[in-house]
Amino acid sequence: MTMNYALHARAQIALARVFENIDPEQAEQHRNSAYESANAVGHQTTEISPYFAGEPLLLDGHRAGVEENRLFENFSNEQREILHVETEFTSGSEAEWNALSAEVQATEWDRFHELCAQGIGDDMYFYRVLMNQWLVGYVGH
Repeated sequence: MTMNYALHARAQIALARVFENIDPEQAEQHRNSAYESANAVGHQTTEISPYFAGEPLLLDGHRAGVEENRLFENFSNEQREILHVETEFTSGSEAEWNALSAEVQATEWDRFHELCAQGIGDDMYFYRVLMNQWLVGYVGH
């Protein structure tokens, strides 16, 4: 997996160079993707990939990943639990849903279908309530 991220980072740097004069915005997206991939390698290993040689952006991304990983490993179990609780997704309840007006519920249903069509419906506060209702009648539900 580490090699995949390293190769992806190197390929993204090459694409950034191709797009540099054609589409600077696209080039920046490729640089960001390269940095993120190098960062992912840093989270997995402190060993610097040979694919990062001569690429300051990739080396910086790798170093940042190593440092983030080191900091996270130094968290106590209690600190990790607090972090998990603070970032845990909260979801609306059936009672909260039932307390909404019919107009608000209709708006939320429209939003639910729109976001699910985009593949991001699970970010909605009432996603679990709506998905349970949507799946009624399907085999296994």
